[in-house]
Amino acid sequence: VVLMVQKLMRAKPGSLVLLDEPEYSLHPGAQKNLLRFLLKRSLTNKLQIIFTTHSPSMIEGLPPSAIKVFENTPLGRFKVFENRNVDEAFVSIGHTITDKAILRVEDFLAKAVAELVISSEFPGFSELIDIQFYPGGTGKMKEDITTYSLESFAKHIVLFDGDERKLDPADPDKVSPSNRNNAFYDQQIKLCTGQPIKFFTDGGENGGRADQMIDLQENYLRFWTQRVLFFPFNKLEAEFWDDAFCKKQLADIMTDIETSAKMAEIAAAPAKKRFAILADCLFNESRAKDIQNLQILFVKHWIRRRPHGYEQLVGLLSNIRDLPRF
Repeated sequence: VVLMVQKLMRAKPGSLVLLDEPEYSLHPGAQKNLLRFLLKRSLTNKLQIIFTTHSPSMIEGLPPSAIKVFENTPLGRFKVFENRNVDEAFVSIGHTITDKAILRVEDFLAKAVAELVISSEFPGFSELIDIQFYPGGTGKMKEDITTYSLESFAKHIVLFDGDERKLDPADPDKVSPSNRNNAFYDQQIKLCTGQPIKFFTDGGENGGRADQMIDLQENYLRFWTQRVLFFPFNKLEAEFWDDAFCKKQLADIMTDIETSAKMAEIAAAPAKKRFAILADCLFNESRAKDIQNLQILFVKHWIRRRPHGYEQLVGLLSNIRDLPRF
């Protein structure tokens, strides 16, 4: 290591430096110091430094654009993957992530969409995020942000359908002192959520502590502005439904006349009920599992088509991928 440092100190400006696992024999703290040294020499002496490593400490803090992952293919060749963050890079070589980010979505269809597109576009990220939905609807999701906004729950992210987007609230870190009060924050929370949100503070029947309430409200708004996102579609059921694809499924089991009649019935139904009607035709019942399997089928078809909204969705999921987990 000493010899390497000496040579780097003497390297001519503009040199290309190749290092093979420079962290060898160094403990994690020393590895981080070595990385800082390499970054400093790269900047001050205009060096291009390329190094291989198996240590997360050696690339912690580097932007995804600086990280390349070499993976073996089934044919015994190497494939290079670019723009991986630190966790993604090391999942691909066998590291286990036990503390995943949690993405809360509205329903099964939203979960299927996020999982399938992430798996297609960001395969390493699939191992770093747990996508969840619970009964209770969007109102309950907004109430639960009172818990997620606590510091210990910073790994949570909330993703709503586009029709839940309302007005953007004030950034609590930019609010003037005269507006830093319960009434103003209550109004801002209703502005973005469309509903009142109840906070619990010390004090109980005595009315609670106003200063504590302000802290909780600010945490809520801070979480909302930083970790609440929205699908680029108002209604997922409408975006991922495809009449031509539906007609193809029906044509395999019905006559042309029956297919036309059923398509007319489906067209008249609300978007949320179309999958249930099709499931009833295909499986003679519309159990939740049958509807979910159909939704997965339609989402996969949508991904293969790559419609206009696909790139928007990929951009959204890329932004989620880049959010800090802690």
